[in-house]
Amino acid sequence: MRRWPVYVISTLLPIQVLLYAVTNDALAQLATGSDGGPDMLRIMTYVAQDIGLATQGWVLILLIPTLRHPPRVTPAGLRLWLHTTSEQVTVPWERVTVIRKGSTGIAFGGLFVHVHDPDALAGGNTAALRRIRRSMRRFGGAPFACGISTTPRRLLELDAAIRHFSGGRHALRRI
Repeated sequence: MRRWPVYVISTLLPIQVLLYAVTNDALAQLATGSDGGPDMLRIMTYVAQDIGLATQGWVLILLIPTLRHPPRVTPAGLRLWLHTTSEQVTVPWERVTVIRKGSTGIAFGGLFVHVHDPDALAGGNTAALRRIRRSMRRFGGAPFACGISTTPRRLLELDAAIRHFSGGRHALRRI
């Protein structure tokens, strides 16, 4: 998992805030009329800018746990970050049903892991169970979704690691 996207986004956010301030100042100078048109334009610009800034902040907040806890392929199974319960979970190879790479999803493509009995991941916590089921509906039945590098070389390396550590039982499906 590469960390540079977080650094780029965290650098671009203050620059964007500065550009918003400059743009708003320019719009304020344009709003000299009394008909309300330029004022409405300025208000709409403020709202659009706030929505864009909030969206970028939300994406950054979602990326931080994924970058701090990247998926790991081990002989015991897959070590994955379960967003819904905010914990790292090792899923044994016997519980994994499908590992797929989607063309849409987190970070322009994601690794989606399906498991047997995903309700057991909640550990009896009903709120976590609700979040796991919502995540499964969102990601096509996969309780685990991770952003991954989608370069052909990285995908081949990931596929080789999955085949090796799972003893040939699993392979990366590209959907």
